[in-house]
Amino acid sequence: MATRTTIHQVIEDFRGRGSTAERGTRFEQLMAAWFRLDPTLSSEYDEVQAWPDWSHNEHTHDSGIDLVARNAQTGRWTAIQCKFYDPRYSLQKADIDSFFTASGRAWDSIAFDNRIIISTTDRWSSHAERALENQTVPVQRIGLADIAESPIDWMRHDDVEVRFEPRKAVRHSLRPHQKEAVARIQEGFRTHDRGKWISACGTGKTFTSLRLAEQRCAENGGRLTVLFLAPSISLVSQTLREWMAQSQTLIRPFVVCSDTKASKQAEDIAVHDIPLPTTDAGRLAAQMSGIGRRGRQMVVVFSTYQSIDVVARAQRSSDERFDLILCDEAHRTTGVTLPGAGDESAFVKVHDDSYLPADKRLYMTATPRIYGEEAKRKAEDRSALIASMDDETIFGPELHRLGFGEAVERDLLADYKVMILCVANDAVAGPLQGSLANEEHEITLDDAARIVGCWNGLAKRTTDMDFGPNPAPMRRAVAFAQNIKASKAFARAVPDVVDSLIADRNTPDLEVACHHVDGTMNALARSEQLAWLKAPVPENECRVLSNARCLSEGVDVPALDAVLFLSPRNSLVDVVQSVGRVMRRARGKDYGYIILPVAIDANESPETAMRSNKRFKVVWDVLNALRAHDDRFNAMINSIDLDGSTKGRIGIGVFDAVGTGSDEDAEGAAATRTALVAQAPLFALEMRNAILARIVRNVGERDYWDNWADDVVHIHTNQISRIGAILATARRDGGPPAGRFEEFLEGLRANLNESIGEADAIDMLSQHLITRPVFEALFPAGSFAEHNPVSVSMQTMVDALAGQGLEAETADLAGFYDSVRARAAGITTPKGRQTIIHRLYEDFFKKAFPKQAGSFGVVYTPVEIVDFILRAADEVCRSEFGYGISDEGVHVLDPFTGTGTFIVRLLQSGIIAPADLARKYAHELWANEIMLLAYYIACVNIETTNQAIRQCELGPDEQAPYVPFPGATLADTFQITEDGDRADNSLIPVNNERIEAQLRTPIKVIVGNPPYSAGQSSANDDNANLRYPTLDGRIADSYAARSTATNKNSLYDSYIRAFRWAGDRLGEQGVMAFVSNNGWVDGNTADGIRQCFTDEFSHIWVYNLRGNQRTAGETSRREGGKVFGSGARTGVAVLIAAKDPAASGCRLHYWAVPDYQSREEKLTGIDDARLSTVPWREITPNEAGDWINQRSENFDAFPPIGNKNKNESQPPIFRLFSAGLKTNRDAWCYG
Repeated sequence: MATRTTIHQVIEDFRGRGSTAERGTRFEQLMAAWFRLDPTLSSEYDEVQAWPDWSHNEHTHDSGIDLVARNAQTGRWTAIQCKFYDPRYSLQKADIDSFFTASGRAWDSIAFDNRIIISTTDRWSSHAERALENQTVPVQRIGLADIAESPIDWMRHDDVEVRFEPRKAVRHSLRPHQKEAVARIQEGFRTHDRGKWISACGTGKTFTSLRLAEQRCAENGGRLTVLFLAPSISLVSQTLREWMAQSQTLIRPFVVCSDTKASKQAEDIAVHDIPLPTTDAGRLAAQMSGIGRRGRQMVVVFSTYQSIDVVARAQRSSDERFDLILCDEAHRTTGVTLPGAGDESAFVKVHDDSYLPADKRLYMTATPRIYGEEAKRKAEDRSALIASMDDETIFGPELHRLGFGEAVERDLLADYKVMILCVANDAVAGPLQGSLANEEHEITLDDAARIVGCWNGLAKRTTDMDFGPNPAPMRRAVAFAQNIKASKAFARAVPDVVDSLIADRNTPDLEVACHHVDGTMNALARSEQLAWLKAPVPENECRVLSNARCLSEGVDVPALDAVLFLSPRNSLVDVVQSVGRVMRRARGKDYGYIILPVAIDANESPETAMRSNKRFKVVWDVLNALRAHDDRFNAMINSIDLDGSTKGRIGIGVFDAVGTGSDEDAEGAAATRTALVAQAPLFALEMRNAILARIVRNVGERDYWDNWADDVVHIHTNQISRIGAILATARRDGGPPAGRFEEFLEGLRANLNESIGEADAIDMLSQHLITRPVFEALFPAGSFAEHNPVSVSMQTMVDALAGQGLEAETADLAGFYDSVRARAAGITTPKGRQTIIHRLYEDFFKKAFPKQAGSFGVVYTPVEIVDFILRAADEVCRSEFGYGISDEGVHVLDPFTGTGTFIVRLLQSGIIAPADLARKYAHELWANEIMLLAYYIACVNIETTNQAIRQCELGPDEQAPYVPFPGATLADTFQITEDGDRADNSLIPVNNERIEAQLRTPIKVIVGNPPYSAGQSSANDDNANLRYPTLDGRIADSYAARSTATNKNSLYDSYIRAFRWAGDRLGEQGVMAFVSNNGWVDGNTADGIRQCFTDEFSHIWVYNLRGNQRTAGETSRREGGKVFGSGARTGVAVLIAAKDPAASGCRLHYWAVPDYQSREEKLTGIDDARLSTVPWREITPNEAGDWINQRSENFDAFPPIGNKNKNESQPPIFRLFSAGLKTNRDAWCYG
């Protein structure tokens, strides 16, 4: 009966049988048979004999040589020694001296060409290790880990005899994603001689490249010469083994690793740990010459980049051209070559076809390295050559890409989660005093805190992350330290620190075993540590293998639960390669975890801690690396920014106080663990919020849309010119667009304002062309562009211009539209959607269309102010009139809706009862907007909010319909009530119908943020406010007539017009609730406004938020923060005014925020306020119309210094006076 076993079990079986000599002989026989079956060795050697059976042994039976093997190509012989030692034994130089002596001489006139030592112990003394280097006769070393990786089935027969045979079905087939990669690369090679293949770590690039080469070999008549380049000897060795084990084509391998510097960099293995002897230029050239004509086979040279000169010399000597060069970890082939700097780097030489001729080159990497424009500019200034992976002249086009996100979605990789674990260093000082005092550890208090963070992460102890169906502690992890010394210190300290914590808690807990590995260890020792990590882990234990860099790039490691970053990583590529270790799939594995421990000071505020960039640098380094290489990461950062959600991808634990543990069985015991696991709620929340805010700042692309806005200004200008030229040509030639445009222009004038000119109409068309794809990207399922009446009409005009190439003008905005789509992806909360629209409005719209924004004083209203106004309006309706906003027949209008924030927040606020929502939305809410893009945003914002609210009322399998908002109009609010305003019945008839319906409706509540603009600052702006004779006449008859000011121009500011318009539109009863410039509250020119208000309204509330930054010094500081941020420098006030004909007189309530309040304090205050809770001060205005800072009546008794009015009762002091020289310098020249 045969049973499958392992080489380790076979060796253990040998140890228990027979004498030492017998065990040695059986091991030699085993190795001779293994040589004949291993794919790599059997390709190199065609015959293996025991030393006594070799005909050239000169009848010597104990020479120190155990086996000999003949090279299949050259016929030369290799001497082999088999060392059957205890795994704990450290092999000494004396143990191999006799072998070196025997193999260094000729036997029967035959000299050995190569040597191999096979050992069952991975421990070699330093002298024995050094003895392997620089030997005249090369030597390779093979350990049990190498044998275990061989594709061999080890079979035990009758518990005595051990046999072995080639593995059945060991060769893998391409998976669907790998077939797709091969097909696309092959397709690309039909038209290009070089190209890039970008594929996430762990998706099988090495194996896929083998199948690609084999396919090309078959297409080439069964012959192919391949050069496979890798940046390290360990990768060369790993690739060699995998190709030989998986090949379906006969491969003739050569190994070139002649540059010893390759093994000294990146903690690499030694050359003698490659299973085949390396080849120099002469021998390689001799064996390559004409090798392609020696039968059907694939000749593959495996080389490090550092040895590329050897390959190039051999190629020149052999006159052979490579059919295919495969560049693994191709990001390493980027770089800058300075003029006059001598020989260029070996890594960039691969690009030069004259130096290294090849038919095809394929650059393979998971982490493409691209130099920024600034780096390229500096290189050009210094006449340097720069190899960047976006340069297709060097790297060719991208033939295929499989990113991290797609690989996860296709279930090729496990997804990852990031755990940021903060531990207060002073909290660990007490329980870990013994560990800190231990002289063997060399760890600081911060180091100990980071270890505690790792321990909590490995135990999955944080309430900020959902661990899904697998809450059990982690079993295996790799830690990356700053350097080898730090890694060793970490490995020594971890078990002691964890044991101290467990003892302090006096309860069972996760134990952590930690080993160290680095590149100074030989390959056998490193394999031993990886085998330890891979082996079954005892219950309630986690194994951590600590290193500096040697496990980051390309090296196969076992399936891991976590990767720990103990220090900052300056290389983004290193981070991504390291993260790739934890994303490999394994049975029962849902996620790989990235643990980032941070030591903090509990006495520091979170804001101060964030400024300590050194402590949190590891966090920013890792997250920036993930963002650079995970195409989903930006969407997650946007989600944090827009709705505060990490989508479960980032968990933040803040561990503060140390306790004494808890009795889980005791009544009333804490459900959560105490000790270092107890999270101080307030501090933890503040720290979490601070970290999330800093993630957005340090990792996100906050200025991305700003940059696009700059591009749009240029594109918008060009598009206007193009449309103008198309129309001019159409008019000249009598083309259809000319007549269609005239109809379009007339329709706009009827809809908006008679002053709309041709340039305005073209401008709006350009806005539509630019912005329509934005909304299609933002709300792909909303069908907004297809249902909105204004969008449909605009598109009809655009369609009339079809075929003129206008689309080319916006082609460059594809990246912007993609960014909008990416930012919208995953944003499901109303707050998130509101924020993304706010960003579009503030970061894109105002900068992309500055003239339009300036003309109408575009300022986005903070939602705290909006909510207060809506609450107050509803309270006033109920207290003054006995009905609320939710009641039937109470129509609400936002006449200057901007992005629709007031209507959106009204829908979300709960002021409207659920039972009334459908009726209110369909019949009783109205919103006007004059600017096309703002109108579009408002419609989308309101409509998707309504859809989201409706969706909450449905089941998970039901989808709420997208219902257009019938109360939205593209309209000039001031114009639609002008005497003689004409209707548009042709261009946008639906829009006109909505306007007429609104005008017929008795409005009870008017809310909003009126535009602030007071006209153009310069005649050159061509941006003056429009004229409204009817409305301005009402102002002249009321506000201006009662004003004592001489210059009354400011009474025609947009927000003053809004007061007059809203007061008239309400009729006899209703509520006006606006946030506006507060200049009218105490300005001299506004005395007439105030007097009219107290005459027209029965109850007035003024909430003065102040913030006037047009002052200076102490006065400005007292005014406090600007609630509109950079949107307005003026002071701001909220006005709530009720009209009730049944009331007599007017009650006036006033409150102003205290001095020196910040913007945040003001917004928090008004967000918490209700009309009934504000500490109002009731004011009685004086006869002059002063509300606050009322003048003294004695002032009127003083004689004037000078007066134009000759009829004044008080004679002036001076009869003659001058207006000055009007130089604008009078004050200091003539004063």
